[in-house]
Amino acid sequence: MMKPSSPLYILWLLVFSLSGGCTTERERQQMAQVIAEADSMNRNYVPMTSDSLLLEACRFYDRHGTANERMRAHYLLGCVYRDLGEAPRAIDCYQEAADCADTLDADCDYRTLGCIYSQMGDVFHQQLLFSNEIEARKQSHHYGLMAGDTLGAISSINLMSGIYFLLHNNDSARLMSLTAMDMFKKHGYLRYSLDASTILMYQYIDNPKNHACLQELIKEYDNNYPLFDEYHELHNNKRLFYYYKGKFYEDEGMLDSAEYYYRQINYIPMPYTMQNSMYKGLLSVYQKRNVADSIAKYAQLYCEVNDSSIAIKDQDLTARLAASYNYARYQKQSLDNAQKANHRLQVSIVLLIVAFIATATAALFRHRYLVSQREKREALEKLKANYAQAMKVYEGKLQQLRLLDIGHQRTIETIQQELEKVKRENTNVKSDNTKTQRLIETLNIQYEQEKRLLTAELDSHITKVEQFERQMRLSEYRKNTIPFINLGIVQRVKIYAGDSHKQLSESDLKLLLETTKEHFPDLISELNNTSGVGILGTYVCILVLINLSPKEITHLLNLSSSHVANLKRDINDALFQDATAITLHKNLTTRYKIFSD
Repeated sequence: MMKPSSPLYILWLLVFSLSGGCTTERERQQMAQVIAEADSMNRNYVPMTSDSLLLEACRFYDRHGTANERMRAHYLLGCVYRDLGEAPRAIDCYQEAADCADTLDADCDYRTLGCIYSQMGDVFHQQLLFSNEIEARKQSHHYGLMAGDTLGAISSINLMSGIYFLLHNNDSARLMSLTAMDMFKKHGYLRYSLDASTILMYQYIDNPKNHACLQELIKEYDNNYPLFDEYHELHNNKRLFYYYKGKFYEDEGMLDSAEYYYRQINYIPMPYTMQNSMYKGLLSVYQKRNVADSIAKYAQLYCEVNDSSIAIKDQDLTARLAASYNYARYQKQSLDNAQKANHRLQVSIVLLIVAFIATATAALFRHRYLVSQREKREALEKLKANYAQAMKVYEGKLQQLRLLDIGHQRTIETIQQELEKVKRENTNVKSDNTKTQRLIETLNIQYEQEKRLLTAELDSHITKVEQFERQMRLSEYRKNTIPFINLGIVQRVKIYAGDSHKQLSESDLKLLLETTKEHFPDLISELNNTSGVGILGTYVCILVLINLSPKEITHLLNLSSSHVANLKRDINDALFQDATAITLHKNLTTRYKIFSD
């Protein structure tokens, strides 16, 4: 078994990753479902307790997703860490999600980008990192406006007012609150405007200069807030308004009204922060009334609640700091990331080695191919030179034979003429005629001998010339045919022909047709222009061209043997005026210069 750190394992992992690098529609659907479920849980405030699926989704979309898909995946992963209380990892994921956004793209998801910065601001607030929170709120406001999320953009301004108040920057806090209130009103969000006014109320209650402004805010809230019930009472989490109203009446000297509204804060169960405000207000009222026993009672209650509130705040702060600085799991993940980075480095090195080997091998094969081609060209040139030389010798011998024949005829004619002359001049011609006949016979014998010798030499050179012609023709035929035969689709057809369980698909046939058209355009053109051939006849002709047997053709095209034979006969008759099926292959190879082994 291969070790995870071994080079062979790394090479196998590389090959596996490359082979599975092409995403399938099923994978994309699975990842989309993971994102949709996580998004639904996040929108419905359902805590997410596992990051495994979203980590896989982030890895998937980092390889195959768009900028918006990558941003959304990393944003939801940050929400998981937010729910797990791992603030540093949540911030990292939010920041990575923001980095994935392509803000120059017209299709950029500005709404999600605004949510990212809003969530980032919430986490910074929990960690008491107020300066960082302000920057995050500014970005949330900016991208909220770009997305058309007016409510979210104004809410970011409203939240900034509270941050400035915590930083004791009261002027900025007041400015932000007033801006948020005006914008809420302008866009018809009356309830949100009144909620924002409570921050101003808190700032105004201890400042006599703002007493009139506080009165106006309280009056508007009291008359227009839509969440009062039929008894004009507020929901529990909104009852702090009664403290501001009681404080206003207390400053006005209307202690009975102040006490009434302080007691209106009370509900069960009431958190220490609300009890703290209620007991503080009642203590102040009874101090002004000089009721000693009530002062002692509410002073003790106020101290107890205040101590409990401080203790809870300390515990909460400790927990937040622990969440911020408890990096055990985060450090483990960092170590894992370092190991993954090291693993990626090893894979990259192996990839470079494989690429180098592949390049070197390709270069070697190319060199060998070029050498082989050069040798073939040299052999062909030598063959052509030998052919030319043989043709020259052949022409010379042929000329010698012609001259011999002409000379022999002239000699015979001369002897005949002399013989006639002797007959006319000499009556004793019998013996001379016999001598002359013998001379003619001797000359004929010599002529035949020389003629046989020259004819034998001529036949030898004719044989050489025919061999040279055949070799050059085969070389040309191979040049035309071998690249076609070695193509992947042609080889696949030959493999399928020998396997009874496989047949050519429609896409295979189309690819085979296109490939044949590239190498033998005249053949395909002639088939297309010949009536009665059709696409099926064209496929049969191509398979005959590849030199497949009738049985193999019937198997690949799922036709009967008689159908194939009829198609071959029709094609042979149409192209070559040969009404037989068996000679189609020979006629094709001859006309289109195709080498057939």
